[in-house]
Amino acid sequence: PRRHTRLGRWSRGLGDVYKRQAVESHMVSDVPVGAFLSGGMDSSLVVAMMTEAHGSPIPTFSIGVTDGVFNELGYAALVARHCRTKHREEVVWPDLVQLLPEMVYHLEEPSDPIAACMYHAARLASRHLKVVLTGDGGDEVFAGFDRYSGLPWVRYYAAIPAPIRRALLGPLLMRLPDRAGYKTFTQKARWVHQLSFHRGARRYAEATVFFRFGGGERTGLYSDDVAQQLGVRDHTESIVSGFDSADADADLDRMLHSDIVTRLPEHSLMLTDRMTMRHGLEARPPFLDHELGEFVAKLPVSLKIRRGRLKYALRAAAAPYLPDPILQRPKQGFMFPLGHWMKGPLVPVLKEFISRSALVADGIFRREAMNRILEEHLADRADHHVRLWMLLNVEV
Repeated sequence: PRRHTRLGRWSRGLGDVYKRQAVESHMVSDVPVGAFLSGGMDSSLVVAMMTEAHGSPIPTFSIGVTDGVFNELGYAALVARHCRTKHREEVVWPDLVQLLPEMVYHLEEPSDPIAACMYHAARLASRHLKVVLTGDGGDEVFAGFDRYSGLPWVRYYAAIPAPIRRALLGPLLMRLPDRAGYKTFTQKARWVHQLSFHRGARRYAEATVFFRFGGGERTGLYSDDVAQQLGVRDHTESIVSGFDSADADADLDRMLHSDIVTRLPEHSLMLTDRMTMRHGLEARPPFLDHELGEFVAKLPVSLKIRRGRLKYALRAAAAPYLPDPILQRPKQGFMFPLGHWMKGPLVPVLKEFISRSALVADGIFRREAMNRILEEHLADRADHHVRLWMLLNVEV
């Protein structure tokens, strides 16, 4: 009973802080304010609390795809009906390559595929208003990424002697097909295997770059001259520093601190800001209200993740505001089925850009390395869609 009373007190306090001090303050504006609504818990809770604070229907905007596995429009519509919003949605086709030059121009640096999702959402919302609230920061503040709950499994697997993992289990895992789904068994198993050879901050740093280019993968991509000029560099130094510098005892809080000082400002918020500003749209993230962040940082880790359940405290606080299907659904993430598109309509584009690559012509990348990445992706040997997308970005 004491435990339930404590959780109830924390969740009521959290809901009160979030609704009154975060959401309501972010809605202050001289013009109408709407919200992005992906159908995930973060954006859904923003919309629910906006509705309660405003008292009248608010505009909401959702982007979807025809691929049923990645399409969240049904969940977004459920929240829109629940909150009685003025809802608008749009289905997006794989026109990303045509948009890429414009996106890179405004981003001013290479980025991963979530930028395309944000571009389309911002374009839709900008046709109707100038200010939106977003769910940015919910995962980094409340512990919503799968890797936060996945690292304990790495510790269990790492108990197997390293020679057995290297010589027997590793080769077996590499023979499993990887069909570019979302959180497939193969992806999880290879993630656990690769991380098992690292410890502490280094293990977490490797967890964050697993789907991108690790040190060895980068070295194989560069030409000999470029590899020699670059030398040996620690591409995860900032992540390691963020982990080790945290004023925290628990690994979970160290992971959250690392993401808050690296991934959040340099990745998530940068993408949101530049893609919304491209369309003259102002985006406001109430999850990153500093008082809310300070409140949540003091929560014990047992209220952030419990029995593998991510965002435990936030789910408790959101219970009075959202329908059960939203509260209970597993995390999916705001993303397009780019991995599937890169095995279908985008294949000719990928082959053309590799065959005519300016990066290869200038002696920066190896064409054979780029071709190998594409061939492995097409043959279901590895899900390389994020790496291929980043190569496209650099090429543009």
